[in-house]
Amino acid sequence: MNELIACPHCDLLTRRTPLPPGRKALCPRCGALLYRCRRRGIETALALSCSGLILLLIANLAPLLALQKGGMSQEVILWSGVALFVGRGEWLLALLIFVTLILLPLLRLGALLYVLFPLYYRQQLPYAAQIYRLNYAASPWSMLEIFLLGGLVSVVKLGEMAVIIPGIAAYAFVALILITAWADYALEPHDVWMRLRREVAG
Repeated sequence: MNELIACPHCDLLTRRTPLPPGRKALCPRCGALLYRCRRRGIETALALSCSGLILLLIANLAPLLALQKGGMSQEVILWSGVALFVGRGEWLLALLIFVTLILLPLLRLGALLYVLFPLYYRQQLPYAAQIYRLNYAASPWSMLEIFLLGGLVSVVKLGEMAVIIPGIAAYAFVALILITAWADYALEPHDVWMRLRREVAG
């Protein structure tokens, strides 16, 4: 069933029509991108979400980096940063780190698996639409990229005082950011909504 879609730039209403895989629809007035049909978008996003969950687990449990100075070495993991701020009584900062770097990425990846895995088999779990909507709304608050940028700045400053060796978790974080961005690119939200409506109707 076709439906109207508004151009994000000029607000022209056009009727959405099915597209072949790999094609995109442009606004007839201003040429802006309206929507596209990804090639196996849901399958790709599902596979990437599974990989991202494994990488997130590694990033939180494996050593993030090691500091070497004067013959002594100390490994740092992400949880130690949260525990450090808790020990100092800075609960708000510890909560912010925990929510943005651990809890939200875990919930987002879990939400995608909850929604996409049943859709792959043409099924739908309870509250899938609400969970997908919350996942989309929470995406701006997952700040892995900001954490990586702040970590690079810290590494540059600490490099003057000690030898810093990146750990497995550092590489896992970089891979997680790339995979998350790839999953967001591969997944067309309208395709997800159309499949959710189709499974409800069916």
